[in-house]
Amino acid sequence: MSRRGGRKTLASSKLPGFPIKKIDTLGHLIARTVGKQLEAQSPYAHKITTSRGPSLRIACKPLITRDEDGRIPLLMIREPKGQDGVFLEVAVDYAWELGMYYLTHISLKLYTGPAPNASSLRFRAEWDPREAARLHAQPHWNIDRADDDAPQLNQSSGQTPWVPAPKPAPWLEQAPPAVQETGFNLKKFHFAMAAGWEREEPHHSTPIADEKSLVRWMVGCTGYIRDQVRGI
Repeated sequence: MSRRGGRKTLASSKLPGFPIKKIDTLGHLIARTVGKQLEAQSPYAHKITTSRGPSLRIACKPLITRDEDGRIPLLMIREPKGQDGVFLEVAVDYAWELGMYYLTHISLKLYTGPAPNASSLRFRAEWDPREAARLHAQPHWNIDRADDDAPQLNQSSGQTPWVPAPKPAPWLEQAPPAVQETGFNLKKFHFAMAAGWEREEPHHSTPIADEKSLVRWMVGCTGYIRDQVRGI
């Protein structure tokens, strides 16, 4: 046990993650409570193995997946009517060490597009309880793709679209301009979600004390994302 900001936490720099009692029990609770927020049918925790180790994905029936192998389930927030489908991937990574389960990373990823397997990752809510992750605020939001990430058409506003532009002779063609790097990428910016800067000495993270608090955080994120999507 460690104490930070006047609150006890289970996570410690001496542990490989956030200790939990039973991964199956926690997975069932997350599936039931998060699934309820999205009115998912028969939600359950789907076990997979990733490059980072074992993981849970919250799924529903009938199964919705974003990959061809059908390994990565999604929950539907908005059914597609054209390009406006919205889907949520709920991921819980964990490890088995020292005879106990430890949560290593949790994320809620929002995808948009015409279909689950033709959608783009827009943003994610993340919490990483490991000591090395405290460089960033925990929990936090990340932006993965903004609306202006799409390529822009380089066409003069006065040109009629059905009339092709005249092409210069090959010896007069100029090389395309080099793409300029901005040197600042918001995808690497971690937006603090619950920092207590106004209450105590500045630190970026708010500890999650136990499994019930963890589930409440995931339910809160899910419900907030759902309500924001409904308002768009």
